[in-house]
Amino acid sequence: MSKKRPTKAGSKEKSLRPAQLLKAANEKLLLSALEQDTLAETERRHADEARSLLVSIVESSADSIISINFDAIVTSWNQAAELLYGYRAEEVLGKSLTLLTLPEDLKEILARIDKVKQSKSVELFETERIGANGVPLWLSVQLSPIKNAQGKVMGVSTIARDITGRKKVEDALALSRDKLSKHTEKLEQQIAERIADLKTTNEQLESFVYSIAHDLRAPLRAMQGFSQALLEEYAPHLDEMGRNYLSRINVSSEFMDKMIIDLLAFGRAGRLEVALQEVSVTSAWNAALFQCDRQIQQSGAQIETVPTLPSVCAHEATLTQVLANLLSNGLKFMSPDTQPKIRFWAEDHGPSMRLWLEDNGVGIAPELHERVFRVFERLHGARFSGTGIGLSIVRKGIERMDGKVGLESEPGKGTKFWIELQKA
Repeated sequence: MSKKRPTKAGSKEKSLRPAQLLKAANEKLLLSALEQDTLAETERRHADEARSLLVSIVESSADSIISINFDAIVTSWNQAAELLYGYRAEEVLGKSLTLLTLPEDLKEILARIDKVKQSKSVELFETERIGANGVPLWLSVQLSPIKNAQGKVMGVSTIARDITGRKKVEDALALSRDKLSKHTEKLEQQIAERIADLKTTNEQLESFVYSIAHDLRAPLRAMQGFSQALLEEYAPHLDEMGRNYLSRINVSSEFMDKMIIDLLAFGRAGRLEVALQEVSVTSAWNAALFQCDRQIQQSGAQIETVPTLPSVCAHEATLTQVLANLLSNGLKFMSPDTQPKIRFWAEDHGPSMRLWLEDNGVGIAPELHERVFRVFERLHGARFSGTGIGLSIVRKGIERMDGKVGLESEPGKGTKFWIELQKA
């Protein structure tokens, strides 16, 4: 049997198969190219939309946004820049930024541009610019690099905000502060001069008081001596009224002499040179007890002293006088037939020591506590003898030693005076 040969149709089918495969491949390539073109077109459209959006943001921004190249030539200019500087875009595009600046500022501008050119950020700074009308503008400015798709810096973006109003307020405040400072300095100088004048006047008055008080003692002593002599030698020749008059003259002259002595002590308290040093409170208290010994004996007073007393930073003579005056005051202001009882002790108050002197006298109403330290202040009137100067000397003496003085008291419950001095 002979073999059958393939038909022409079968051979034709076999010859077309490679062509069809090539066509299919070409169609796929074409479809891929079309897809890529479509994708590229989409990306371009998205990029254009992004650019449009960016342009829209820049144009609608309330801040002035302009771009410049590395030679400080303006390459873009938004609407806010037109409003801020007063120039239209066509008036400044392609021109130097020096149009808006003072000539002497160009070097500083180029230095900042060079910093941005090196991809370095430039912090927010304040600077002065010139508008179209020639009026200076104060701006808060931020420079940023403009980069292309490859990341290369192509220029500089300048964002500026007008702070002229704020700067005017700041300048006005600075001017006001300067005027206030000068006025305060002048006022302080005037106060210092017046204080110096008052100090001089006070010193002169104290010297005058001291001089007058000293000179007055001589005729007073003569008056006191002659009145006493008349009472002793001529009393039998006088009637009761005459002796009473002489007695009053004698008592008044003694009181006047005591007042002058207190005035002299008050004057000395203000004029005495006070050098602070370590002083034993025990020593000063014993000296005060010695000064008041006669008064203690006459009143039959009981004196209680805490055994351990500290040392303080003080002036010994002044502290002794202060303690003596407080002690005398405590012995004096007693109700009739009351035995005086005095207690003296010390308390630790951190950097200072507080010394207390307590009596069982008539006491002082709270509203009168401050008045007791005034000169010639006699709160109890004629009930008790005294010149009203003793406690004034206490306050002045304590102040001269950089200390404090006060009291706690109520009527009928006695008085507790305290003085506070720095520890030695």
